[in-house]
Amino acid sequence: MKRHLTRHALGWPRRVISAEWQGPADLPQSLTMEWRLVFVRWVGVLAVAPALPLMHLPNNRLIASVAILVFAIAYNWSVRRYIQRRPDVFANGYLTTVCDSFLNMAMVLVGGGFDSAFSYVLFTVMISVAMRYGYGPSLAMTMIFTGTDAIEHVIGHQSADAAFAFRTGFLFITALLASYLRSLTVKAEVALHDRLIELQRLYSDLAVAHQELLSLDEAKTNFLANVSHELRTPLTSIRAFSEILQSYPDDEETQQEFLQIITAESERLTRLVNDVLDVTKIESGEMDWRDEAVDPSALLDQCARTFAPLFEHSTLEFEQDVAANLPEIRGDHDRIQQVIHNLLNNAMKFTSEGTIRLHAGVQGDELWIEVSDTGVGIAAQDQERVFEKFQQVGDTLTGKPKGTGLGLTICRDIVAHHGGRLMLDSQPGRGSRFSIVLPVPPAVTEPIALPAAA
Repeated sequence: MKRHLTRHALGWPRRVISAEWQGPADLPQSLTMEWRLVFVRWVGVLAVAPALPLMHLPNNRLIASVAILVFAIAYNWSVRRYIQRRPDVFANGYLTTVCDSFLNMAMVLVGGGFDSAFSYVLFTVMISVAMRYGYGPSLAMTMIFTGTDAIEHVIGHQSADAAFAFRTGFLFITALLASYLRSLTVKAEVALHDRLIELQRLYSDLAVAHQELLSLDEAKTNFLANVSHELRTPLTSIRAFSEILQSYPDDEETQQEFLQIITAESERLTRLVNDVLDVTKIESGEMDWRDEAVDPSALLDQCARTFAPLFEHSTLEFEQDVAANLPEIRGDHDRIQQVIHNLLNNAMKFTSEGTIRLHAGVQGDELWIEVSDTGVGIAAQDQERVFEKFQQVGDTLTGKPKGTGLGLTICRDIVAHHGGRLMLDSQPGRGSRFSIVLPVPPAVTEPIALPAAA
């Protein structure tokens, strides 16, 4: 119990001293040094006050010393009181530095001169100035103290002695060493600040990378979920109709119907696997690309002949307007053909009646290939989303044409690989126009106008 009371009694002054040293919680960083110097002045007052009677000063000097000490107490109390109210006055420390210097010199001169014990306070002032302002101000303050010391010797008709030389030399040494320590501190603070900025930048980069990894992980999860769903649908159909087919060993018509369904679902499954493989290879950079001269006129004519029988068995009209002298481009013939086939196939799937057009021409140094239709169209808010994986916009309740939702993603990536752009212009109920823009080699200069769409 006694030990607890002793610890409690010692803890109270420790807390008070710590609080006075740290200052208020809302104290600005620029005033921290000033606040702690207030604490140091109190310590100085407590050290000097008991020492005055021990100095055996004449009454007039003792009274003057006490007056200076009282002034120092009032001055320090005023600084403590107004330091937060007028931070602009105290932040740079010039005012208190000048006042501290005059107070200490006054105490030294009144208390017996530079040869008295009061001269030690000069070293305290010197260290304070050096640690705050560096070499220039501290050396200037040293010269002021040394000059005043020399003037005192001249007025008192005293010659320079060992004490004067020792005091002068150590004042300069103190100023240099304290200023050097300050320079090291400043360098360390600058290095620490730079390091902190670098760590903040690295943390920011790490946070961005972490967010990207989370996005990639989410994209991977969605991709696998979509692939699993798309694979399950045709596989379920193939398995179900295969099992049902075993129940009709003698019904050839039913067998043919089920075999057609199984074949269609197998083809759908093959397309899905191929599309997934294409997307994966393109995004991983493992796609094999051929770099060859491609004749756009011949390629587009081949695409038109491929789709001609499909249009003959539908109610859609097909218009082809492709110039015969389109300039050659560089790229992968099969992949560019894949893009055009996909756009024509989409146009047929989403157009119940009307016309599908295939246009091509050159504008400037770019080859433009356009596939337009008079189909359902795409709303403005969905036009970016149709290029994302497994996205088919529209009303799911009324049904959509079957597809993997990867076609336009693959088309966009193929066109981008060739240095081109795939653009969409569409209005709901009025159709869509997909434009493939590919660069033409610089050697081609003859302009070929793009036919106007009807």
